[in-house]
Amino acid sequence: MSEGTIVRQAAPTLAGIKTGSMFPYRCESREELLRDIRAFNRVLVPRGMCLLLLRVMEKSALLYLYRPQSLEKDLKDQLSQELLQESGYASESCAACVRHLVERFRSGEDFPHEVGLFLSYPPEDVRGFIDDRDNYKIIKPAACGKSTGMSRNPESSVNAFKSAPHAIAASGKTAWVLKSSRSRCDRDSICIS
Repeated sequence: MSEGTIVRQAAPTLAGIKTGSMFPYRCESREELLRDIRAFNRVLVPRGMCLLLLRVMEKSALLYLYRPQSLEKDLKDQLSQELLQESGYASESCAACVRHLVERFRSGEDFPHEVGLFLSYPPEDVRGFIDDRDNYKIIKPAACGKSTGMSRNPESSVNAFKSAPHAIAASGKTAWVLKSSRSRCDRDSICIS
């Protein structure tokens, strides 16, 4: 695994803008992947980050890079705690919650909708998605790491995407628009701080 892969896939987390980033990685060998993860963690852990293997599929994996101290703060939110309890998380410990999330991804059961809490999504948005999930295409964890997407209405999502920089600018927040060179549809990604 190259440093470039992690930088491309998890730049907002590396820069401290987001608590965590989840991304797919093509791999031929689980042993080689685990060796690479250990090597990266020797560099990342002293800098307050951790790279985890969430799920292994055929020739691909789903990885999670996160900042444990930031995640601990995020998960202390009252609504976050309620959502985690409703989703079967028994402990308020950040490490135990991450272990449970990994178990949920590896079990192959329903998609763990609470994952947004681990990726810097506002708890209100995660609650809204969980409450309204019947209006979304639900993705099984086995599909994670493949080219997938969720949208209530694709046309409105594209329009919202196009107008997002203007809405962000009006809100007074800083926005970076990043061009993805590897994306099939060559869409921009918007990171907000």
